[in-house]
Parts: sequence; structure tokens; C-alpha cells
Amino acid sequence: MSTTNRRLQSDDGRPRRACNFCTRRKIRCSKEVPKCLACKVRNRGCRYDSQLRDLPDSPDSQTNHGNVDRTLPTAPDVVWPPSFLPKANLRGAAIRFMDRSLFLRSQAQAGTITFTEPDPIPSHLGPFLSNRDALRQIAISYYRLANRWLPIISKKKIFDQLLNPLLPLRADAVFLLLCMKTALTQPLSEPHSWPSEYHAAVRYRTDLELAGLASLEILQGCILLAAYEQGNAIYPAAHTSIGICLQHASALRMGWTYSIASHIDAEERNRSWWAIFLLERVLGLGDAHQMFVVPEPNLDAQLPWPDQDWEDYTVPSTSSTLSSPPIVVGSFASILQASFVLSRVFGYLSAALTEVQARLDEVEQFERTLQALMSYARPAPGADARSVCYQKAVGYAALIALHVPHLQLDHGCPLHQRACIALDDAVHSASEAAELYLSKVAVDSEPGDTSPFIVPWLYMAGTRAIRSGLNDDLGVIENALTKLNSRWKAAGIYMELLAASKAMEPA
Repeated sequence: MSTTNRRLQSDDGRPRRACNFCTRRKIRCSKEVPKCLACKVRNRGCRYDSQLRDLPDSPDSQTNHGNVDRTLPTAPDVVWPPSFLPKANLRGAAIRFMDRSLFLRSQAQAGTITFTEPDPIPSHLGPFLSNRDALRQIAISYYRLANRWLPIISKKKIFDQLLNPLLPLRADAVFLLLCMKTALTQPLSEPHSWPSEYHAAVRYRTDLELAGLASLEILQGCILLAAYEQGNAIYPAAHTSIGICLQHASALRMGWTYSIASHIDAEERNRSWWAIFLLERVLGLGDAHQMFVVPEPNLDAQLPWPDQDWEDYTVPSTSSTLSSPPIVVGSFASILQASFVLSRVFGYLSAALTEVQARLDEVEQFERTLQALMSYARPAPGADARSVCYQKAVGYAALIALHVPHLQLDHGCPLHQRACIALDDAVHSASEAAELYLSKVAVDSEPGDTSPFIVPWLYMAGTRAIRSGLNDDLGVIENALTKLNSRWKAAGIYMELLAASKAMEPA
């Protein structure tokens, strides 16, 4: 053995010093050959020549290395999970959560969010995200289809930053685009089966958490996953994903904002936080008395920017809040206002007021607010009239949730009479929305074109139509749910529930 190789190895045959990778990263090296543990986990080559070249304080640094073979043999190891890890300072990530004040005081950094390998797309995501061009096509399709019903991701950020070929591709960007692709993916026809994109996204989410990464882009991907699970009735994952979103947002120090967003990043954060609230309250339509984990905003909560300002990346000159909305309410802000009223309806149903007049006054206030929101619904920029249905869906669902319990009261009670009128109106409106969907030849011609929020409204209206004997409206609603089942599997399950309601309805 040459003198140089003896310096490289200790008496037990292991290298004396860390490999090149561990030396550069300043992390502990297991000094195994042909690969140390850190290089095995990252599925990369492992070299042990850096100590002779890069450590000026070592006597070995003065050695002439011209005839030294510095490459140790390697084996084609494949380690899963995971086959890679992003380059993150895990210690800094831990300090960030264990003592935030010390983290800020010392200006510790959680590490750059990039991959250690030249190819930033892990091999197990290759079938879905083959290259940057594929990522760009996913983004283009997302903004053409799904963005209209959940506009929380800045288009400028996606194309100018995350997909900029002059910048390194980030791990959180890959995850977000994978979740965008999942939102556009057609569900499988087999029951209890989900596309590979969904499985890959859920698996990748765990990888990034274990890698110590936290960012707005990861949160936005989690929100898209939660919406996908809700629309496809993936339970209890749809509920647990809301908790994941809330915890991730909490880690990013997000919450209700009570002053105008001063830049596009702040607006994105506000929209993302609102989206978590929206998804959980829509989930509550299945059980109005469940415990909600996302707190309800007060009336000073900041509403999203108007649609055109969001599209143009222009900070509006005035602030819009729940108590002081703009003259022209944006499409997304309209949905969020309806979700806030829905949350208040859930509170009303849990309060169990006994005095009829007090309940009647509150019901009248709810009705006026919801009717105003739905009457001012407008299509989003670049969207057709169908986007109005998305805005009205949450409002009418709130109206139905408000009145259904009143049907149990005496028929002579004003609350019962008011409920019958309001519920039949909600059925007719749902039938009109269903007609609109069915009359469009190209409706949902591509996955992602339809909001999942319309599905529970149609189901709730269908249950009322059964009880009221509104068979024509019921037939239209059932046809729409049948068509929607090719996009959102929750529609098919709702169809089964309607069939069960018919069977249990007295003759």
C-alpha cells in the first residue's frame, strides 16, 4: 500500500477523514467504503480525496498527489425512502422551531431549498415531472383550468422565479407543481383507487418534512392536496390534511391579517390562509356540529385583492375587509365571504337559541347577507359564466345548512315556513346551475375545469328536492352529479346517498 493510501485509511481500514461531500457540507461522516451513510441516503458517488486537497492545516496538504488514485470503488445502491434529500441545514431548521427568538437573534438560516444533485427531479417522480418543459406545461394547464376556483398561487412567481431557467430548481417548487398536476388528474374509475400522481405527492410531502423544509410553496401544495382529497371523498385524509395545512401555516407564522397586503408575497400568504379556512368550513357541511381547528376571523380580517389587481400584480390603493368590502367584490373574495357566513351559520346552529323571534331575526340577517353575496357574483377575469356557480355554491350551501334544522319545527312556526321557501329556492338555483353545466358541450372536457365546491351544494339541494317532490329539478341535479363523477368521485358517492334517501323517504 502506498504512503498516501496509508494516510487515507486508519488501522481498521476505514478512511481517516470525512469524504468530499461530508467535508464540504460540514456534517458527520460514517467513513464507510465504498459509500458513507450520507452519500448512500443521497444516492450519490462517494470520494475520499478532499482532505489531501482542501485542508491547508493538515500536513498531508503538502503532499504531491500527482500519482494518487483518489477514487474509491462505488456500488449502485438504491435507498428508499428517500432516494435523495434536499440540501437543508437540519440543525438550523430544528432551532427555528425549538427557540424562535434565539433563531431570529442569531439570524440562523434553515438552508437553501435546492437539491444536491445536478438533476433536481428525483427519479421516482420522473414519470410525472420529466423535465422543466413538462413542469412549465403543468403550470400553463393549471392556470387555464383550476386556478379559477382556487386562485392562491401567483402566476408571476411560478414563471419568473420557480420555473426561471436561470435559477436552480427548488424542491418545494417541484412539490407544488406535482400537486398542481394532481389537481388536474382524472380520478380512476375503480373504487378506492387513486392516481399515481396523488400517491407520489403524499409521499413527497413527507420527504420534504423529514428534510427540514418549510415554505409557502409547500403549504400551497398541501392545500391543493386537501382540495383534491375533498373533491374525491378521500377520508379521513381530507380532514387530516386540513390539520397538516394548519400546522404548516403556523410554522410559517401565518394567520389572519388585519392590514392591507403590501406586496404580492403577503397577498399570497393571505389567500393561502383563507383557502385553509374555506376548505375546512366546506368539509363541515357533512357535520355542522364538528369541532373546527381553523379559527374564525373577526370582521377586520383582510379580504383578497380584487381579481384584476391580482392578475396585474398591482397593490390596491384601499384595504378591503369583511366589515368593509369593496364596491365590486372579486370572485375569490366572494367565495370567502360566503365561507365566513357559513362558519357563522354553524355557530348559530350550535347555539341552540330557544326564543323564536331571536332566531328569526338572526336567520333574516343571514339570508340578507347571503342573497347579497350571490346577487353580486361576477365571473373571474378570463372565466366564463360557470365561475359564478362556484361563487354561489358556498352561499347556497350555507343557506340550506341554515334552514334544514327548521324543518323539524311545527309547520305553523315562522321559521318552518321561511325554511320551506328558502330551501325550494335553493333547489331551483341548483337545478339552473346543473342545466348550465349539462348544456355546455365542452364542460369539464379537461380535468381541473370544475370546482369541487359545487358538488356538496348539488347534493344538499337534491335531498331537499326528494322531500319536496321536485322531481324535475332532482332529475337535472342527478344528471349533473353523474357527469361530475368523472371529475370528482365525491359526486358518485353523493349519488348513492341520494338513492338511499329516496329509498328511506315515506311513500
